Amino acid sequence: MKNTIHFLTVFLLIISCKPDVENKEQMLFDKFFEPLAIPKNLDELGASQTDIAFRIYYQKDYKEAIVNFKYALLDNPNNNKLKLYLGISFLKMKDIRQAKRLFANIMDHGKEEYKEIANWYLALALLKDDKASAKILLSQLFSSKSYGSQAKELHSLI
Repeated sequence: MKNTIHFLTVFLLIISCKPDVENKEQMLFDKFFEPLAIPKNLDELGASQTDIAFRIYYQKDYKEAIVNFKYALLDNPNNNKLKLYLGISFLKMKDIRQAKRLFANIMDHGKEEYKEIANWYLALALLKDDKASAKILLSQLFSSKSYGSQAKELHSLI
């Protein structure tokens, strides 16, 4: 009986600690995640599949934005901008695996203008399952004009 109570106490202690770690990671993600602004003014968006995807993304309907960015990518499969916004939409919908795949692809094969942004969002995506890699990515952003201060702050909090 005494061993059973000890086991249950230890078990409950372990379980009660895990959510705190997950909550901390989620709190950090929530603090630092901000959807990327759309690349055009809303008034300039037309009827193309790409513009429809951006309009839906702007409305924060990320599930529908994913569908529309995928359609837009069918016409232009190497468009890093579309991949970036698709990845952010996946990240917002908590499909971390798809988001990480897209951000890593941009960092490996994308244009320089998108690599820094992909680096930031990939670091956020890695917060829950690979903090060491997230810290490495964040340290690469320390000198960034766009993400430097945020990267330093997040790095110190991990």
